[in-house]
Amino acid sequence: IAAQTVRNVLNAVRMAFEDACSDGLLERNPFLGLRVPRSRGARVTEAWTVLVPDEQKRLRASTPPPDRWIVEVAMGTGLRQGELWALRKEDVRADEADPHLMVRRGKKDGSTKSGKPRRVPLFGLALDAMRAWLEWLDWVEGSEGAPNRLGLVFPARRGGHRDKKPPLGWKAWLSGAGIERPRAVRWHDLRHTCASSLLAGWWGRRWSIEEVKELLGH
Repeated sequence: IAAQTVRNVLNAVRMAFEDACSDGLLERNPFLGLRVPRSRGARVTEAWTVLVPDEQKRLRASTPPPDRWIVEVAMGTGLRQGELWALRKEDVRADEADPHLMVRRGKKDGSTKSGKPRRVPLFGLALDAMRAWLEWLDWVEGSEGAPNRLGLVFPARRGGHRDKKPPLGWKAWLSGAGIERPRAVRWHDLRHTCASSLLAGWWGRRWSIEEVKELLGH
């Protein structure tokens, strides 16, 4: 359990016992003055991870299109999974002089985590992948009559919102790239990979922390 979670629980218990003291059920609150000790190296595994350039390349190679384009958009934009699945076609400007997308929803019809929309630039692998995906999606919807009533960029097979899980082949793609246990790589780590790649200059120029903060919506 994270130290902050322990502090939150401790505060709730402390308040409950304080009420008990006020009601005359206890003489003193045994939790007054109690503090959560700082961690002394109890955690031996990383809470999150980053894919380095070679791993990024291998993951992209092991993921077949059209799913590869979803991975590349997620990695290249740093969008949260809920933001990605709630993205709509009307919010994508892949063919403008300044390609970008507008993140307006965090999940289905809910707002973003910050409560505000943000503008995310499309460039490099994310831009190429987004264009390829939209072209493929238009072909599928036109040739197969696939339903997409909400105009989602990444609809589920039946046309609605995807669930809160990564694409079905995620674990197989990681395995095919040679990225396996004991190292756990979550879909959310594509967001961390985006941030670290920009800060490190792996995809070109080094971005500042302020630029990355704006991109991620922190």
